Formats: sequence, structure tokens, C-alpha cells
Amino acid sequence: MKTIFHNTLIAGLILLGSLNVYAQRPTTKNLAVYDNQILHFGFLLGLNSCDFVLKTDPDILSLDTVLSVETRAQSGFSLGIVSDLRMNSHWNLRFLPTLSFGERNIKYRINFQTKNEIREVKKKVESTFLMFPFNFKYRSARVNNYRVYLVGGPNFAFDLASQEDTDQLLKPDEALVKIRKADVMMEVGIGIDFYLEFFKFTPELKVGYGIPNLLVKDNEVYSQAISSLRSKIFMFTFYFE
Repeated sequence: MKTIFHNTLIAGLILLGSLNVYAQRPTTKNLAVYDNQILHFGFLLGLNSCDFVLKTDPDILSLDTVLSVETRAQSGFSLGIVSDLRMNSHWNLRFLPTLSFGERNIKYRINFQTKNEIREVKKKVESTFLMFPFNFKYRSARVNNYRVYLVGGPNFAFDLASQEDTDQLLKPDEALVKIRKADVMMEVGIGIDFYLEFFKFTPELKVGYGIPNLLVKDNEVYSQAISSLRSKIFMFTFYFE
């Protein structure tokens, strides 16, 4: 999935460059009064790369049971609805309810002293997010059939696959790393609006960083070795409006 994300991103950037060249050619102005609408709607499709910002617990690492902890980003996809409110000629407020599927891996190096061996243990954290981003969009002046913009704002996310309330009744090797259901992220990004003949097409690149610590502490060594886990997500999204 990570390779798919990278390949799609490269293909999207190539497409973006092609559209940019096309948009700068002298041509008929498409959707000439489109931006005069107070409210319009659309839909979005995108890829994401989910990860954690991880801080380890130095007290646990000093016990030589957990030798190291690191995260590995994994790819997922998103789909959602666009609601766009025009505030003035340059500012819009966007509400983008989104269903997003993602995954993150946490890799441990564990010293199993009873077995006299060191092994790598990977814990998979799968998530199904119901996201409610509120983004402020600042648009440049329109040039022919395109305009660039900056976007940013809070994203309120709920993980429908969270195992926050799950009891740890598994074998030690099968223990879960539990994260909380609710998250709040701050997002910032950049994109280009392309005004096509019948609709507006927009590729956007955005990054989001979580504010709260999502880790649910329990008695398992996998969570005890970590001080905090915060969300980090890169999103490459196509909007159709």
C-alpha cells in the first residue's frame, strides 16, 4: 500500500503539471460565474499515509526488556462529501465529512530474557476514521482556468475501529496497543483549482498533526514502553465540485 501511495502521488503530480500547462493556454473561461455561488457541494477521493509521532518512556527502555520502538507509516484511502461556503472573493469555509481507512505499525525489539533471545515484534494499529474537518481556504486570483490556494483548520476524528475499551485477555505476544477513539488534528495544505468545462477538479496535498495523546496505558510492556502517541497523516486528495 505504501508503494501504491507513492506511485499515485507521482502520477498525480504529473497530471497536475499537465493540467497546469493546459490551464495557462489562452482559452475560453470555463464556469465563469462558478465562484459567485454562496454554497456548493461535491465529493472527494484520496489516499493517505498514516503514522504516529511517538515518544518512548525512558524508564521502561532502561530495563532492557524493550530495546527500541519505532513506527512505520502505512497507506490507506478516503472518501467524503464537500460542503463549501463562500465568505468573500478569497476566503471559503469548507466542511468535509470523510470516511478514512488507515493503518499504522509499531515495531519493537524485545529482549525475551526467559528464552535468551531478541526478537522483533510488530503491532498493527488499524483504524476506520469518521472525520469532520473544518477548513479555511484562501484562494489566489483566478488565472484563466485555474487558481492556487492554501487551506488549514481543525479536523475532529473518531476511530470506529478503536479498541480503547477492549480487555487485554490475550497471550503476551498477542497483546494490543490500544488508542483512544477521539482525536483532534490541525491540518494545513496546498492545492490548485482547475475549472473544467462541466465541473471543478482539485488536487490537494495536506498534512495533519494530532494534538492529544492517543495511547491507552495498561500493564502490557508494549504500551508501558511508550510515553505518548499522536497522529500524523499525509493526505493526497482529489475533489470534484
